[in-house]
Amino acid sequence: MLDATEVPVILRRPHIHRGYRPLHQPTRYYYKSAFSAHNECLNVWTHFAPLFFLLYYYTYPELLLDSPRFPVLLLHFGHIVLYLGSSSAHLLHSRSPHDHIFWFIIDFAGIAIFGMSIGLQRYACESDLNPWIDWLYLPSLFMVSLLGQFFSSCALFVHHPFWKGRAIARMASGLFVAIWLYLPIIHRYTDPIESDDMSVHTRAFTWLIVSGIFMGGNFPERFFPGIFDVVGYGHQLFHLCVNMMGWNLLYAADRDCAASSGNPWMQIFQWRNFLCLITIIISSIIVIQTIKILTKKAQEKKYD
Repeated sequence: MLDATEVPVILRRPHIHRGYRPLHQPTRYYYKSAFSAHNECLNVWTHFAPLFFLLYYYTYPELLLDSPRFPVLLLHFGHIVLYLGSSSAHLLHSRSPHDHIFWFIIDFAGIAIFGMSIGLQRYACESDLNPWIDWLYLPSLFMVSLLGQFFSSCALFVHHPFWKGRAIARMASGLFVAIWLYLPIIHRYTDPIESDDMSVHTRAFTWLIVSGIFMGGNFPERFFPGIFDVVGYGHQLFHLCVNMMGWNLLYAADRDCAASSGNPWMQIFQWRNFLCLITIIISSIIVIQTIKILTKKAQEKKYD
């Protein structure tokens, strides 16, 4: 493993001094590195292992239902994309600066689709929506998640990766998106129905805030540089907090989305479900095209 001074600046983590993998190795080297100690190993497994937990304990049982709930499966799709994008990025980004840029754009894409899936699931399952939210929420979610967070995060990452305000801008846009995701259910806090327990939604938001403290504050390695190089630094703890947020979201969706009946394929043509399907398809196409464009732009640049 290499010291921080032996890798390009763009590949260095703040306050992490050792544990970096060699650059320009065959791709199979980085796949094999999932089973060796380095400063990205836990980041890979803390999002790859939960993927199997999700599929076995949530997605598979949902598919076994007589009529699986489309909004719940949409949320599962967002989780799957998040976990695959994140674990792949941490596994493969160290090969070169351009690989670093490409794979973390993939990571940002997974975060964007994940955020969209949360908002879409809540929108589709909420029976008592304000008329304005009913009509305007999907376009606004599209604007906030893609334009406000994904495009800005990726563009700054490609064109200004060393700008000190980039992390703050990303954290601020992420917080704004997180708040926006609560619009379909916010009335349940202000006008609660008897037996409507919102604590699980509150816990999900709390875990998000805690995760941001670890990631944005580079805590605890900020106070003990070089001590948490392989195990225990902030981004690893951030992943664990994201997992806790995710389990709360899955539990909330299972509780909030009413059981469906009849032909499961006909659910897709229910008005809100159909709008959500169109939204996630269009968003995915735009995200893929953005990845292609920004990857090409990144190839034209030189990163230290």
